[in-house]
Amino acid sequence: MALFTQGCSNLQEKAYTRIPNDVHQQAEKVCNNIDGSQFIVRDLRVWLKKKDKSEIELKHYKSILPDGYYFCSGHDRNSLIIE
Repeated sequence: MALFTQGCSNLQEKAYTRIPNDVHQQAEKVCNNIDGSQFIVRDLRVWLKKKDKSEIELKHYKSILPDGYYFCSGHDRNSLIIE
């Protein structure tokens, strides 16, 4: 039991940071123009993940967002192939 309590006492608190408004606004612009629930940014390029787990690059769309995964919430999605 002593080993278990020592392991738990060393847990660090997670620090949460607020998303900057400019990042939120740019992500919202992408969300409003795609028919998916999420998108990925890599090297200023936007990618969508298909339901079969492959990805589609939106070649006509460049983004100033940092690389990462972005989720679109509160949008109705009708796509049969995009997650």
